[in-house]
Amino acid sequence: MSKTEPTPKAMKVKPILVDPKFPRITKKLVGEKYLYSINGRRMVRGEWIGERRTAWTEADARKEADTIRKKSDLKYNAGKYGHETIVFVHRAEEKLKKYGLPIEKALDEYLHFKEVEDRHYRSKTLEEVWNDFINEHIKNGSSEHTVRTYHYTKKIMVNNFGGGTPIGLLAEKQIVLGEENVVQKFFKTKLNKYHQNTKLNLKRNFNAFFNYCFRQRYIERDENPCLRIHIEPKKKEPSVLSVEDAELLLRLTEQHDKGLVPFVALMIFGGLRPTEASLLKFDNIDFENKQVLISRSISKVRRGRTFDLNTPLLEWLNRYPSFNKINYRKRMDKIKQLAGFMSSDSNEKIKVWEPDICRHTAITMFLANNNYQYGFAANQFGNSEEVIRTYYEAFKRPSKEEVSRFYSILPAA
Repeated sequence: MSKTEPTPKAMKVKPILVDPKFPRITKKLVGEKYLYSINGRRMVRGEWIGERRTAWTEADARKEADTIRKKSDLKYNAGKYGHETIVFVHRAEEKLKKYGLPIEKALDEYLHFKEVEDRHYRSKTLEEVWNDFINEHIKNGSSEHTVRTYHYTKKIMVNNFGGGTPIGLLAEKQIVLGEENVVQKFFKTKLNKYHQNTKLNLKRNFNAFFNYCFRQRYIERDENPCLRIHIEPKKKEPSVLSVEDAELLLRLTEQHDKGLVPFVALMIFGGLRPTEASLLKFDNIDFENKQVLISRSISKVRRGRTFDLNTPLLEWLNRYPSFNKINYRKRMDKIKQLAGFMSSDSNEKIKVWEPDICRHTAITMFLANNNYQYGFAANQFGNSEEVIRTYYEAFKRPSKEEVSRFYSILPAA
């Protein structure tokens, strides 16, 4: 109690409220002095958390209240400090009490240590981290499709950002306030004309890579630049080849590149995705039982499946029993150009080649040929029944004549 404050003549039964703000300060008479109580407790998730303190003068009470307020803000409103920093500070506070050191000292020491430590981690080059990331997937038994996809993504990042670039320079907090991150600029400029699905797939792979960087402590969680990239997927009905276009593709492949015939036939009649068809080995085709085995290692959804060979696909595979996979993408682009197909961003007058157009064609014709048994189609093509229904239940259905002509496309004599 200060010397200027008069001593009360009678004891008050109820405490007197001095400051209603958090933490609340009250005072009550104890003997001839006022005892100030500082209530710094809060209700958090249904539980009272915090502490109470006492002081004999109002000035000391306000100092204690300010200390409690700072600790509470630090614990429940971390702001720019991460969770690990907060946990460290509160643990250090208990150990520093016996030395009489304040909490601010512990925080400054930790931030200095973390800054020095980060210099080492953030100096790792992009190519080094990518190699570690891919090796971890191989060690964990990821599918060939996944490893191949990450190799392709690594090539894109190294070519655009430089393999020797420190990983910390790609982090969100390293840029000047108000400027866009280099990764964000890449998606807005270099990928501007790419198909929406391509951009979504690349963003997904970039995000997996930056999440790995966070797990390895190369960056903070909120430094992942993919968190600031928004790509709206295009919602539209699946594109389907006409019977004439499907036959034209197969005939041109027969004439110009016989090694690609099984690849095209598996996509048009079997509904395989391009990567699945390219990774499929002829050992997985059972000609005796007329079945094809798609193993987990090559399946996009990491779920194996077996589907039956329909009549035209069996004929095409028997006629062309070998698949030349060397530069199959470039060779396939030439066949599409001969057939008059180009990407959707090149020329509107030319026929548009959408991703998975052959797979959509196979599913559409299969449903029409099997009385729209959605569960049967889901097992055949490796999707859930819900997905098949969502995309194909209200879709324009082909006529019986078109279905008959489609399954009558056979190899040349």
